[in-house]
Amino acid sequence: MGKGFSILITLAVGIAALVGGVLWWIGPSLAHLAFVDDRRADPYLVAEFLRGPVEPLQTRYIAPLQQLVTSEGGQSLAAYQLQYVANGQTRDEWPRLVFYRIPHARDVAQIMTSSPYGLMQDSITGLQAMRLGSYANSAHDEWQNTLLIFLVIARESTQLDPLTGLLAAATGSGGRVVLDAQIDPLDAEPPWQRMLVMDFPSDKVALDWLNSTAIGIERDLTSSANRDFAVMLYKR
Repeated sequence: MGKGFSILITLAVGIAALVGGVLWWIGPSLAHLAFVDDRRADPYLVAEFLRGPVEPLQTRYIAPLQQLVTSEGGQSLAAYQLQYVANGQTRDEWPRLVFYRIPHARDVAQIMTSSPYGLMQDSITGLQAMRLGSYANSAHDEWQNTLLIFLVIARESTQLDPLTGLLAAATGSGGRVVLDAQIDPLDAEPPWQRMLVMDFPSDKVALDWLNSTAIGIERDLTSSANRDFAVMLYKR
């Protein structure tokens, strides 16, 4: 009895150590996608916000990343460059943004822990990334050249949709709401909770709408209604 109990304890400790090792290696968010989430077989969208030297970032990371995603059966939607931060702080200035879709959420962990992915990151000194994921499907397969990205952390006490006004104002803006999703910070701080993406045919159309008096009021209301709020303009 004593020997059997000791074996069970040893086995339990070994399993705990193994689980702990997996969590340390790939992180709790990726581990949840790979092993726990009951939706892990569903399609998954990833947004990678990137900082780093411009030319190495494009040739050594973004282009290889798009190839890696395609080789795993995924779809690279587009790569965009930051043009303007309308609301936010210095930490929200991410010069490059890449969106891609993976057929199964569990494969995100496989891609992000693969040797090619690790080598791509190691090849660029000073590379920083904020990776956000979501099960939401885009409203459109092809996105236009200009994006407005809205990121939100809601106040704990709020029960109302903090983006109601902006969503209502999107009608007649000249753009489209292509994504409105609850998001998972895969490895990032701050822990953004929601991402709204609107696409536009040009940065002029996007800025004309964003800088209009009515939208300025809605942005101020949205900012005060949330614990954190960022708005960025990106262009392909």
